[in-house]
Amino acid sequence: MVKHSAIILCLIILSSCRKPQGISYLDEHYPGPRPQLYAPGIVNVDGRFQQNITISADGKEQYITITDSAVWRYERILRFKQTDQGLVIDTPQFIKDFTYQNEWFIGEPMLSPNDSFLYYVADFPPDLWRSPRTKSGNLGTPEKLADVSTAKDDWYPSFAGNGNLYFTNGTLYKSKPAN
Repeated sequence: MVKHSAIILCLIILSSCRKPQGISYLDEHYPGPRPQLYAPGIVNVDGRFQQNITISADGKEQYITITDSAVWRYERILRFKQTDQGLVIDTPQFIKDFTYQNEWFIGEPMLSPNDSFLYYVADFPPDLWRSPRTKSGNLGTPEKLADVSTAKDDWYPSFAGNGNLYFTNGTLYKSKPAN
């Protein structure tokens, strides 16, 4: 009985590690229970320091922060987008056009649960920003979240399944969706 239970448990664990149907994934192998380097040569590139990944619900779009490891400055956000023509790796136009009030600093991307906005921190000291998804599917003009950002440095925007936005400045904050 114990032997059969162990085999069934192993099959359940292995089946839960399979790539879900209809989901794109940049890596050759869908992740299992052991940590592994993600998408070597695509996301993880030797000589480049990257962090803060967010992945769209269908897996076809991913954003990461590229960081200058010597001074820990968030330099830019890269997008990895799977299209019918193949993989496109670029810096979205709204980031190239971003107007900094203080210092060049942008990173920590986080897609909203429905992929309709990309949230991030920008400028320095950092505040919370977002860019809305346009009808063409690109991300539009940055909007500072003045009614949500605090007077301190805001960091690490993240979402719960119910749409609540969480972030920190040394204290954890929750912002509930409205309208």
